[in-house]
Amino acid sequence: MPLAVNKNLRGKTFDESLDKLLAYKIILSANVLFPTLTAEDDDAKILTSMLGLDDGGKFSARHWTLEAVDAVTGLAFEQIVADVFDAMDNFTAEKTPDTNDFGADVVVQSTADDTGLLIQCKHTKKSNASVGKDGIQEICAAVAYYSNKYGGRRFQPVVITNAENFTSGARDLAKRNGIKLIARNELERLFANGKF
Repeated sequence: MPLAVNKNLRGKTFDESLDKLLAYKIILSANVLFPTLTAEDDDAKILTSMLGLDDGGKFSARHWTLEAVDAVTGLAFEQIVADVFDAMDNFTAEKTPDTNDFGADVVVQSTADDTGLLIQCKHTKKSNASVGKDGIQEICAAVAYYSNKYGGRRFQPVVITNAENFTSGARDLAKRNGIKLIARNELERLFANGKF
């Protein structure tokens, strides 16, 4: 139970944040000891709730560290990326369905024009790894589908990972197809700056 509560800050005092974090850790430990079939799906919901975003409040990328991102599931990573872009002034972002996403995990639309980003997220538990070309191939396939779905919007394809790097084959394929790659160091800058 938090000791310091301020209704004007809507759950943002240190004590309230700490209380939410401890409650999340209790749930997380229970899922580790007694995993449910939906434990992985609930990660993003728990994190979103823990950060007080249920009321439609804006998310801050500064909440995240690479170590925290390394500890979540792939689905939670997708939600984190969607939240980071949605918090930016010039974008709205949404996570695609967990299955049948046609190659994109996050759709980001510019609020200024008819452009946007299509993002494929590649999460790994081994942060010192390099990500292969699967994500590049997936996002290439997604561009035509989502451009048609969003009325001709011009999407820049992006692959984001918490891994150190991409393989040389992945980098070459991305370069040939105009795909922006964001690996661990640039992801950290994205969290710190909150700007793309």
